[in-house]
Amino acid sequence: MLIEVCADVDASLEQELVALVARALPQAHLQGRWYWDSRPDVVVVARAVLGGAVIGFRMVVWRDLDVGGQPYAIAGTGVAVDPVWQRQGIATALTTKVLALADGCAAVVVFLGTDEARSLLERFGFVPLLVPVVSLDARGSEVKETAPCLVKELQPGFVDAVVATGSLCLGRGTW
Repeated sequence: MLIEVCADVDASLEQELVALVARALPQAHLQGRWYWDSRPDVVVVARAVLGGAVIGFRMVVWRDLDVGGQPYAIAGTGVAVDPVWQRQGIATALTTKVLALADGCAAVVVFLGTDEARSLLERFGFVPLLVPVVSLDARGSEVKETAPCLVKELQPGFVDAVVATGSLCLGRGTW
């Protein structure tokens, strides 16, 4: 497996990512997209050594947040691995790379679209965020996230600050 970090996603890669999501997460209802509602800033792609096909990816959205009057940078991330390639260490390799890229952030935040990734994330030290998570839709209205949220605190005090405010507001969109 080859791992690459892409800041720009060309049309060809976009097609591969959309097709991969359709295979790996058919219940996600992304309707021809490979992300939820905020175009990722970076995508970490796993490719097969033979042929170079995309076999998995982890996307990242960088966010600057105000939590209780304090600025924090976070990384929001999601993952998809082709079902044929699952349970071969691909999500582990992608997560390791994203955590290295998130160095300097206060936390990495993940929404579980399925429960399958929970044990992987827990091995990396992610824990449930036990307060509501909200974002703002295109009209600026608050939307409460319904998917379970896990967080890996990279800067001590971030989770305590979020809990003290009673919710985590992501700003416009999720990922």
